[in-house]
Amino acid sequence: MIYYQPLHVASTDGAASGNPGPAGWAFDLDGGIQSGRFECASNNEMEMLAIFLAIQECPPYSNLIVRTDSKLAIMLITRRYKARTNMELAKLVELIHDILWLRKIDLALMKVIGHAGDPDNNGVDQAAYHQAQSIKRKLEIQRARLC
Repeated sequence: MIYYQPLHVASTDGAASGNPGPAGWAFDLDGGIQSGRFECASNNEMEMLAIFLAIQECPPYSNLIVRTDSKLAIMLITRRYKARTNMELAKLVELIHDILWLRKIDLALMKVIGHAGDPDNNGVDQAAYHQAQSIKRKLEIQRARLC
């Protein structure tokens, strides 16, 4: 018997204002963008978080193509490179492998060129950037109130 595994496509991106600094993540899974933010993180941490969250949203027993402009994310997830100094990245890589195994998701990673007119990449790039700028403004307002 042949089992059909649905194909899903996700585009992901992360952004930070300062590195680390106020940061945002975004992913677009099958045409629906989700995004969020953190007060302090690196752009690489946000990219990996976006990939993790896209995988988490993907139904079990699926094929998933993740489109990313991060060569580092691809190298870490495929274990061709190891995070040596950023332990948050190392933890995220392990979580990604755990969730892939638990949910039985077959993952393919596709490198896209950032800021090159790819509409899906541009959409998540703008959403992640907006989240980073939003939390940056919030933090600036909070600091101004303290003075």
